[in-house]
Amino acid sequence: MSSAQQVSTAFILASAVLAATASGQSSDPLTLRLDSSDATAQFSPPYTGTTNPAPEKLSLAPVIVTAEKQEQNLQNVPASVTAITAQQINDGNIDTVKKASFYVPDIVVSEFTNRRLSFPFVRGIGSGRNSPAVTTYIDGVPQLSFATSNQELYDVQRYEFLRGPQGTLYGRNTLGGVINIYTGEPSNKREANLRQNYGNFNSIDERGMINLPIIKDVLAVRISGGYDSRDGYTSNLLTGNDLDTKQAFFGRAAIDFKPTDRIELTFRINGEQDRDGDYALGDLTSIRQDPWRVAHDFEGFSHRDLVGLSLTARVKLDFATFTSITAYKGWESRDVTDLDAGPLDAIRRDNRERQTEFTQEFRLSSPKDAPLTICDHVAFSWIAGVFIFNTDYRQHAMNDYRAGAVPFITPVPFQQFDNGNIHSTGVGLVGEGTLTFFEKLDLTLGVRWDYEHGDASLDSSNTLGFPPATAQTPSAEFSNVSPKLTLAYHWTGDLMTYATAQEGFKSGGFNTSAPTGKEAFGSEHSWNYETGIKSSWLDHRLQANLSAYYINWTDMQLDVPTGSPGVFYIDNVGTACSFGLEGELTAKPAQGWDIFTGASWGRAKFEQYVQPSGVSAAGNVLPFAPEITWNAGSQYRYQFDKNLYAFVRGEFVLISQYNYDASAQAKQDMYSLTNFRVGIGGNADLFGGIATWRLEGHVDNAFNTVYVPLAFPFQLAQSGYVGENGPPRTFSVSLTLGF
Repeated sequence: MSSAQQVSTAFILASAVLAATASGQSSDPLTLRLDSSDATAQFSPPYTGTTNPAPEKLSLAPVIVTAEKQEQNLQNVPASVTAITAQQINDGNIDTVKKASFYVPDIVVSEFTNRRLSFPFVRGIGSGRNSPAVTTYIDGVPQLSFATSNQELYDVQRYEFLRGPQGTLYGRNTLGGVINIYTGEPSNKREANLRQNYGNFNSIDERGMINLPIIKDVLAVRISGGYDSRDGYTSNLLTGNDLDTKQAFFGRAAIDFKPTDRIELTFRINGEQDRDGDYALGDLTSIRQDPWRVAHDFEGFSHRDLVGLSLTARVKLDFATFTSITAYKGWESRDVTDLDAGPLDAIRRDNRERQTEFTQEFRLSSPKDAPLTICDHVAFSWIAGVFIFNTDYRQHAMNDYRAGAVPFITPVPFQQFDNGNIHSTGVGLVGEGTLTFFEKLDLTLGVRWDYEHGDASLDSSNTLGFPPATAQTPSAEFSNVSPKLTLAYHWTGDLMTYATAQEGFKSGGFNTSAPTGKEAFGSEHSWNYETGIKSSWLDHRLQANLSAYYINWTDMQLDVPTGSPGVFYIDNVGTACSFGLEGELTAKPAQGWDIFTGASWGRAKFEQYVQPSGVSAAGNVLPFAPEITWNAGSQYRYQFDKNLYAFVRGEFVLISQYNYDASAQAKQDMYSLTNFRVGIGGNADLFGGIATWRLEGHVDNAFNTVYVPLAFPFQLAQSGYVGENGPPRTFSVSLTLGF
């Protein structure tokens, strides 16, 4: 089925659902609600009691976010932010960042089947290797490596996607934006839930949560975790085995302690063990003609283990709120793979990596809803902080050039070894203040200073002895001052316009595998200019937001092939620009019926860049920067009585054509994905008490779209590129019980 046919079919199905639901309204007091604050979908939770509350007002509920490090109504944040709340996560069966990103305009999350390799691109800005341009924060802790940004999570309360540079409040490596993830907080409520999900490809997903108040208003514990596994989507034609299998055990615990009304301490610990199969890479032309089938002479694996600890302290002072977040994270991985991605026994790779990270943030901010009064018509709110980090990264990689590589790659078999040890230490100082005039005009000024020192030990050798072994110990320092200016005007309580200018900064670093002279790379800088409008209409039954942006950046960091199969390094390649429009709309036309949509149009191009081949890339569209993204969905929920409801939901996402690399020689054509959900739920007497239950069915990629979300240049492939197919049609049934 072509993309155009899929679009047409999706519209027909959506129209049928909407037509069927428009004729009836439900008196459901806990009906689905959508907050269009930047296309945010919010749904009320399932029943937790036996009584039927009074019907809610037919309007969109506000969403509170902490995108600017303080709690705010999302519609009052003068920036492009999309928030996805707990019930949308539940109703949309969202269990990964990539699935959450489908609700966000102007973002593409490129992933291998290996769950540790996840690269988000926002407005055309992104990168790979070990230095992200879009940083993920989990419960306020930055994931300084891309290797931990994609974790198995349950009991997630909110995703926040911040688009555009966030250099002032978040600092280094937020050139493209920030992804904030917040998990459940311990509370006074004794509760537990369990979700069991079974699907095709022998998919088994079991997750649970328990919240235990120990001492009311003083001490509580919240624990979540689970097990996730499935067979592979991709078959190895040489053996008949699945390549890209997945299996993970994971858990997370939080302890909340409030010794006084002014002090709150939250300790968190999490761990994960991933035991995945091999990369399902194949020649790009072949996997498009015969998807989910490759021919590998060797079947490897990908393992990852991680652990994280954090302590968050909040102290309410008379003049401010003090916050401290202390965190440690350690991870290690091993990938053993058929590097030639073909039937010949040519090259195998054994890659081991590990990293430890320590971060410390101290923050002082003006009390919530209590800014400093300058005079009768001027108020001042502020935030100041310090951020410190230390990382130690080690890599040991071995490429085994075997008999099958003779003679077209090497005259004799040999092994190549590349080892690296990279250590980085940095500090950031931030200050930001907002003057509010006549409760209408907000003027925000912010500035951040970042400093980083890094050193590395890099060595390379081989069993041939030629070229001779090398050993280098480069070091470098990076610093930057990132300013920000924002003007926002509140015309009414339901209409705000804003304009902002902000610098983005991405620090430099080191390559463990690179040509001579390219062991280190420099910082990347950008300026982002944005204007937007946030509005609510029809007594808060309709919300519409629109933004326009222009980004110009210099010394752009880009993944560049080393010349060895499948091995890349980061280089500063030139300048680029990006500009576009983003719009999001949410409506509640009737009780129980909700609609949401978001779209973007943009152009992101190289202005200056001469590729290693000597060919200029000026004018080429940046990799993973589609001109158009579009998502749309609708859900209808009908309440039969206080103990039983049913719902139906449809979602659609479209991503237009984009390039895989700077040369623009290989592209992913426009494609669309359509998902459906249907289910029933309610209350039931269970184990002597009242429990909530929910039984539902899911179909993802309902029309079995064939697409290759990620591919890269590979000289051994017949087409010159290898890639992996995106997931095929998957379906599952899940049962959720809550106590």
